[in-house]
Amino acid sequence: MQALVLVTPHSLHREQVVACALARKHVFCEKPLALTRADAQIMIAACARAGVVLGAGHNRRWWPSMQALRRTIEGGELGQILHLEGHFSNEHSNKVSGGWRLSPEESPAAA
Repeated sequence: MQALVLVTPHSLHREQVVACALARKHVFCEKPLALTRADAQIMIAACARAGVVLGAGHNRRWWPSMQALRRTIEGGELGQILHLEGHFSNEHSNKVSGGWRLSPEESPAAA
């Protein structure tokens, strides 16, 4: 195994990313990378010291619709973006009835 993908509760990311770095494994961590700036800095430093790649992101960023939106924004078609508000809804959003994704401590920003 050369790399790991973390899709775990947010509060576990720091400990898990540091463990991956210590094991010399590249790691991709689903968003958010960390719940605090300090935790993110610890994670980034651990991976840098170990010489492993730390990736963070969200799988939908590569969807064609998201790429088109990015081009529209970067092309200036919408002018200067001052505020962005989004709504997450799809066929799965109503199936979450509990667990860490609904916890204010784990997911303070909501969907």
